[in-house]
Amino acid sequence: MPFTTRTSRRGSRPLLARWRHGLAASGPTSSLAPSSSTSNGERKSVSKKARALMGILQRIPLFTHIVMLGLALYGPTQGQYYVAFVFFTLHIVLVSSQLRTAYGMIRCLYLIRVHNRTNWWNYYVEHAKNAHPSALETHHTPRTLPHLIVIPSYKETMATLSQTLSILASHPLAKATYKVCLAMEEREAGARGKGDSLRAQFQDQFLDIS
Repeated sequence: MPFTTRTSRRGSRPLLARWRHGLAASGPTSSLAPSSSTSNGERKSVSKKARALMGILQRIPLFTHIVMLGLALYGPTQGQYYVAFVFFTLHIVLVSSQLRTAYGMIRCLYLIRVHNRTNWWNYYVEHAKNAHPSALETHHTPRTLPHLIVIPSYKETMATLSQTLSILASHPLAKATYKVCLAMEEREAGARGKGDSLRAQFQDQFLDIS
């Protein structure tokens, strides 16, 4: 039996079309409209991104062909200038970096010499005039102020510790202001004997060593 579209008395529009129209206008389905509109908006945004990406990818071959055509036309006559410009720029960057390093070393050497030539005693006396009285409530001066130096060690050799103490003992104010504390691990075997040996060796070169 051939399929025929059934019509109603209200008109010639098919019953299936009128049924769909009734569902769209009914109340229960209208409550789902916000979610469907949200999903439609998301689909539209995704479709826009996809179309934009597709457009970019489709134009990449054209761009590469244009670049190749430009290289073919101007490469033999202008290519060496581009390469020379790139190498010139790289050399400028490298030379500027080296110059900056050299300037930093020269500046550091200059400041070290200025620091070495400064009379810090006069500097202290000059600035002590403007200092708060509470900051001057001490009988010490920069030449007599004790300096506590802690040297932690664990299983260090006697040669290493002796070299460290010898460098400290070479300072001009070591004998008058340096108080050296040898901090050793108690669990290290022979630590006490090592400390006693170093104390006996350097006791005359520091204000105190313990």
